Parts: sequence; C-alpha cells; structure tokens
Amino acid sequence: MSYLETELEIKIVVQQLLPLLIKYDNGKINYQIQKLKDINEIIDSDMNSSEKKEILKDMSKNIYPPQGGLTDFYVWDNDNSKRIEINQAISALNGKLWNLIK
Repeated sequence: MSYLETELEIKIVVQQLLPLLIKYDNGKINYQIQKLKDINEIIDSDMNSSEKKEILKDMSKNIYPPQGGLTDFYVWDNDNSKRIEINQAISALNGKLWNLIK
C-alpha cells in the first residue's frame, strides 16, 4: 500500500470514528477528538508525505498515551447488546487507526 493510499485510509477511519466519539464523549477525550480533527487537516494539507507521516506518528502518542486516551475509552449503556456493539465499533476503528499511523 502506498503512503497516499494509507493517508486516504486514515482519513476514512477518522471520519468514521469521530462521530462515534463525539456522540458518546464523556468529557474525558476532548483532547483526542481535537487531535483526530487535526489529523484530517494534516492529511488535506500541502505538506509532503514524509512530513505528514512524521507528524502523524508523533500525534499517535497523544491520541494513544500509555494510560487514558482512546485505548481506555469505553461507552456505557444499560442495554448490554447496544453497549457491546458501540464498543466493538470504536475498538475496531481505534485498532485500524493505530495500525495505520504508528
């Protein structure tokens, strides 16, 4: 996969992840939500691919710190199946994004 294809894939994942995070934000991931918005701006910028790659790699440390951040974000819902469905979707997108930008 070329880096241009990777950038497109990152953008798609962020566009799928952001609405879920915004909808279920408990106030603890505002920083990560903003960083995801920043990712889209970086990808759309006229920077060269190596600059984008380096910036995105650094941003991944802010989005996925050792404690907290998106890796520790879970949605609670009294409906067990709804809770599982939401958290599986967020987890899958988080995993995909992590693999793309790490």
